[in-house]
Formats: sequence, structure tokens, C-alpha cells
Amino acid sequence: MKAPQLGLAIFAVFAIACGGSAPPVESGAKAKGPAGVKVAKRASKSAAKEAPVPSRCIKRKGACMPPVKWAERLCQDVYPDLALYMFRKGSPWDRFYMRVGLNAVNGWGPTVPENLVQGEEVIPINYRGQRDGFIVEGSLGTFDVLRWNGSCVTLDLGEVTTNAPGQPKNPRIEWRHLSDSTQDALMANEEVADAVRSRQRECKGASIGKVTAECERLDRELAGVIARYVRNGGGVPVPQSHPC
Repeated sequence: MKAPQLGLAIFAVFAIACGGSAPPVESGAKAKGPAGVKVAKRASKSAAKEAPVPSRCIKRKGACMPPVKWAERLCQDVYPDLALYMFRKGSPWDRFYMRVGLNAVNGWGPTVPENLVQGEEVIPINYRGQRDGFIVEGSLGTFDVLRWNGSCVTLDLGEVTTNAPGQPKNPRIEWRHLSDSTQDALMANEEVADAVRSRQRECKGASIGKVTAECERLDRELAGVIARYVRNGGGVPVPQSHPC
């Protein structure tokens, strides 16, 4: 959904954790994600006692979605580990695919400013109808969907389809924002490990600012390798960080 239609300002930095404070960051990890968006890195003690991902499937608007309140909290932050866990092979959640490319806009929390592309795979997690006061004229409603990078975007019903393309696409997956446990699980796969090492050699630790074209290419390639591994049944651990 395009930003002018939404009529709401995009949040540059917006993170909500249990108790209303920002979640602590693992030692050595950076606190901010793309374009200053804070990334949840570790759950609080109270959150760690709760189930990190709902297992109950609720059918709404023909799609399998998590409970509404949990989905609303999910879209108030960015959860890279949780996204991989929800996209894993065999998870109960339905998949949608982008009909067209669009600007990424999250109507309820931080927006990771990477455009969606035609054929990108997303998970519908919430449906909002006319009563929610966020629907543009002529729209039948919107879906909040989860991307592979752990962020939410708000889309019109007509912008997605359940028909999978031959090769589903995904956005960049920021390796440095994944937890140590998730990184360790992914590095157990030789293809992922090779892609990580190739990117590290070329990018030399750079993740923002001026980087080489080859670094950007390897960044995209790594994300594709990770997504393919997870889609094909590669194991990822239960995320430590999740909506409260």
C-alpha cells in the first residue's frame, strides 16, 4: 500500500517491549537496524516464560493467522529470528505473494524501508476491516503481513495473492541482527556458511553506508540462501525474542 493512501506518518524509530522499555541487546550486537529501526534482540524475563509463537490457527478472511492481540504487538517491533521461525517449512501459517512491487509501509509500527517486489513471500498475520478506521475509500480491507526480515507491512487485499510464483522472493535478511543461536543453526548448513564467509570477505564488516556493488550482491545472495534453506526444512531454534 502506498504511503500517500495511508495518510499516516511512517515511524522511523519505534520499539515496544515488555513493560514499555526497549529490549536489551545481546553483548556486541548493535541496537539499531536498517535506517535507525530498533530490532528486538532478547526477550525480557517475563516474556521468556510465555510461548514465543502461538500454535493455535485462527481462520480470518480465509487465512490462518495468530491471535489478534499477539499480531498487533508483533507489528510494533522488528523480529528477525521470529520471522525465520514462522516461515520455516511445516509451520501452520498461510503464505501470500505480492502481485506487484510496492513501497513498504507499516501502519502500526516501524517500517524497514526496503520495497516489496512482485512475487515476494509474506505471512498474513492480521486483517483489518472498515471498522478499524485505517481503510482508504474503495478498499475492502487490509492485511498486516510479516516479511522475511522480521518487519510488518500493511497491504490492501488486492495487492496479494495465494498463488505461489515459481521462485518466491524475499527481502534482505540482516545477518548481524540474528541471534547467536539462530546464526549457529544456519551456519551448520554448508551453503549458508559459504555465503556468510563470502559476504564477510567482500564487505569487510560493513553493513551500512558506502559498500561495493559486489557486497550488495552478496548481501542479497545470502538472504536468498537463508530463505531457501528455511523453506526446504532447515532447522532454526525457537526465538528468544517475541511479542509479549
